[in-house]
Amino acid sequence: MSVVNIFEIPLTACGRIWPSLAFQCWSRKWEENSHMEDFEDFHSKAARSRSLCLIANVHGKDIGYLVSYEDEPGTLFVYEGAVLPSFRRQGVFTSLLTYLQDWARNHHILLIFTTCNPKNNAIIQCLLKSGFRKDRLLSPDSQRLIRYLG
Repeated sequence: MSVVNIFEIPLTACGRIWPSLAFQCWSRKWEENSHMEDFEDFHSKAARSRSLCLIANVHGKDIGYLVSYEDEPGTLFVYEGAVLPSFRRQGVFTSLLTYLQDWARNHHILLIFTTCNPKNNAIIQCLLKSGFRKDRLLSPDSQRLIRYLG
């Protein structure tokens, strides 16, 4: 694969790019418009704090994304991220996480956390390799993972 470029995009542009890219990334069936509710939830939280919207791009094609916001001072919540199926297992999500962690350090973030389905071994393994650790099971469908940046 070619070099992956990671771009920060403004919150205003995130609403145009993220929902359609998310629709392409997720293998489960859902309506593209239903994802707008997720974006509106994210936008309402991100607009009140620092946020980061990242797009992974190869040869002008958007192939992945990662969106996060500062949940409380010094704590960044990774709200959502995904990579197009044809670009998975090629280091794209790791590149997004590396960029996110560098950005967080430069902005004095001390903790990054996210949640995912505990059965999603691929993303859990990627997060663990990127320095996250399992924190606690929030419910049967939600595992919290954290990364301290000390």
